[in-house]
Amino acid sequence: MLTRPQHTRIRFLQLADGLLFALAVALAYALRAFFPWLGLPELEGFDDYLWLMALCGPLLLAQQDFYQPVSRPSRGAAIFRIIQGCLWTVVALIIFLFIVRVQFARSVIILGGFLASLLIYARHELTRSFSAGRMAEAELRRRLLWIGRPESVQHLQAGLTPIEQAQFVHVAALNPALPDFAAELPRQLHAHAVNVVLLDLKDLADSDVAAVIEACEREGIEIILHPGLSVASPFLLNVDLLGGAAVLHYRAHRADPGELLIKQCLDYISAAGLLVALFPLFLLTALMVRLTSPGPVLYRQERAGLNGRPFTMLKFRSMGVDADARKPELAARNEMEGPVFKLTADPRVTRLGRVLRRHSLDELLQL
Repeated sequence: MLTRPQHTRIRFLQLADGLLFALAVALAYALRAFFPWLGLPELEGFDDYLWLMALCGPLLLAQQDFYQPVSRPSRGAAIFRIIQGCLWTVVALIIFLFIVRVQFARSVIILGGFLASLLIYARHELTRSFSAGRMAEAELRRRLLWIGRPESVQHLQAGLTPIEQAQFVHVAALNPALPDFAAELPRQLHAHAVNVVLLDLKDLADSDVAAVIEACEREGIEIILHPGLSVASPFLLNVDLLGGAAVLHYRAHRADPGELLIKQCLDYISAAGLLVALFPLFLLTALMVRLTSPGPVLYRQERAGLNGRPFTMLKFRSMGVDADARKPELAARNEMEGPVFKLTADPRVTRLGRVLRRHSLDELLQL
């Protein structure tokens, strides 16, 4: 099994469950504090309970193999492990507090353990339901393209366990021996929005290996290399296991999934803040575009995004409405190579468009 994604998943679930344990203690403290007429002793500060439950709970759940993937998950087994883990957490804390002679309210700990078991089971069911849904298949299961000799690829596929099979959507297989392999590879990467390639190096020429690595590096796609590669690389290579055999995990970037998640959250927060702050400028720009030239305020164009997925780009219109139709007549004056088209003094740009482009105001809608 590929251990790195699995470790990342377990760490995320343990962090979530630790927060749920802390929430359960906070709820138990609040419920206990609502009944002063029962004559119970005064409660200590509830902050002292949080770190104990949040730390011990996930650790003891891990001891029950609660976070380990299984090919056929059972609700009964999950409930048993959750109850067992929460019960051991409550018992361990009570024993620990007795040994260190700290007088914490045991009713809060017991009630917190009960509430934690309910919250964690709810989280488990939500996670399980999400993992089985279409969104999980589209976003969580990685779209895998196999590259290698057909007989070698079939042998490797046959060795995958059910848990390993569940990690991927097998989109296609390519044989490097095909005469149009170099042209077919980028088409397959884009057609299936591939985000991981498994390259079986058995009987492959160095030129084929180099072509795959170059194409995937250009697209930012991960490569799992089946043993046989011995070349220097500036990127991180990780030894891992898949189908019972050692593989080399080649990443086009060094960022860990947790770091990428933090960056994406910051991107969303920053974009939302800027959208609110710049809303008056958006209205003013839209009004000026409408008044200075006929046509729509927004310019829409389909572009290639992450892993080749198409998306609709939005900009404030800075050219005339016939800009795309006039592009062929200006092709000879293109100052760029390849598919990019650029003119320093483009006659299609409106007077207001020159101002917008000079200050990049037309790009603000990409927030």
